[in-house]
Amino acid sequence: MRDVSERFLSAVQGSNAPRVTANIWLDGRVVREGVRVVGGHVSSSASGIVESSVSLQFAETVSVELGDPVHAYGMQVNVLAGFDLEGSEELVSVGWFEIKEVTVADNWVWPAWLNQLSAVEQSALKMSTVYSLEGQDFMSVVAESEFLAPLQPKPAADAWTTINELCAGIVSVLDPQFEAKSLPAGLIFEWSRLEAIKQIAKLWDGAYPVITSDGQLTLTTDSSGDTVADFGAGLNIEQWTMAFDSRGLKNAVTFMGRTPAGEDLLGYAVEDAGALRYGGPFGFRPTRQSSDLMDTQAKVDAAAATALQTMISRRTVSQDLSALWNPALELRDRNRLVLPDESWTARVTGSRLPLLGGPMGLTVEISNPVKVSSSASGEPGYGFDYYGGGGYGD
Repeated sequence: MRDVSERFLSAVQGSNAPRVTANIWLDGRVVREGVRVVGGHVSSSASGIVESSVSLQFAETVSVELGDPVHAYGMQVNVLAGFDLEGSEELVSVGWFEIKEVTVADNWVWPAWLNQLSAVEQSALKMSTVYSLEGQDFMSVVAESEFLAPLQPKPAADAWTTINELCAGIVSVLDPQFEAKSLPAGLIFEWSRLEAIKQIAKLWDGAYPVITSDGQLTLTTDSSGDTVADFGAGLNIEQWTMAFDSRGLKNAVTFMGRTPAGEDLLGYAVEDAGALRYGGPFGFRPTRQSSDLMDTQAKVDAAAATALQTMISRRTVSQDLSALWNPALELRDRNRLVLPDESWTARVTGSRLPLLGGPMGLTVEISNPVKVSSSASGEPGYGFDYYGGGGYGD
């Protein structure tokens, strides 16, 4: 969760008016500060590499010279949201976005007194201009900033330092403070800067790149995220529906690597307990993964085991909820979701924050131990926590 005060969290539950503003930047300088937001939303989803986007409308008068026009050629917008807390505002950044599209609507009036002027003097009066912006977080900039030519990093170079160098001039970085790792020999990055960063991130089991709400690239894992106190207290749930789906589920992993000499390596991991055990009632359903960074047998074995455990941990039910307006919530936040007759562990995987206030939409993944039959006699299997969900094994 974003760093906010206790007063801010109290305001979420109270009747304080939301406050939203935005600053527009070009080449390291502000060209619009504190613009008047008249509509829009910030949407986030953990399912894509570009996790956050903004659709924003703001208005400005044109009575003074404003300098640079707002456009979609390298401009960025920082959206800030929060509350008026007894006369003082507390705002947090809910994202930095590269502006991808701009629509400009001018509003004109023709007062009756203009008819008294000569035809030469008559001119409609421009009252305001409304801008509509569409933007994506800075991972889109990384994805579009491909190499001019394939790049070969130095053997045994520090992994995070290499990511830092790959991001230079593209996006600032935030060190995740992971254990130091070194790049293997013979590594070549072809054209995609983003794929190179993702490949290096795999050196840390389960890690992948994300953009923070301050616009910095860092690495995270599915197990990251803050625990949100009293998360369930502010949810307005009208209906609760659960669905179980076996499509896409896998129960084994083959992980392929390669030695520095170019010899292929294979590591295996299979689910060995419960109804989804490999060779049990669910059958034989392996998936394959690979990385040339895994250059020893021990590494591919460990990678296969990690990939299997990640697949098992992602067997969840996704639930859409309506919640109180809270710009402090972030992807991967988690806590106990309290319902009238039960509680669940919930992890935020999506959100839609309306910039003018009102209920916000949340998508959460629910994970909870469920007994599933492991034999015809109906005896339950306890070898793993199973919650149906598809599509994660590929």
